[in-house]
Amino acid sequence: MSQASATREAIMPPRILFTADTHWGHQACLGPRLGLNRPFTTIEEHDETLIARWNEAVGLDDAVWHLGDFCHRCPEDLARSIFARLNG
Repeated sequence: MSQASATREAIMPPRILFTADTHWGHQACLGPRLGLNRPFTTIEEHDETLIARWNEAVGLDDAVWHLGDFCHRCPEDLARSIFARLNG
């Protein structure tokens, strides 16, 4: 947990957050076809960056509603391993 996240945890009650369409493991997010312009050279870099940013923003006790595609065409074990690393 980052220092900012730890400080937030100490002074703020748990929150309910909403997000959608993170598309972990979705290689096409990096190419021109979807027009997303995500600034990563590999899907692994994409996934690791999203996990780190998620955990900076989401506290351990927060509740997150994920609407839309969590992962896309990735193996179930990858989806479960990503999910296990996320705060909230």
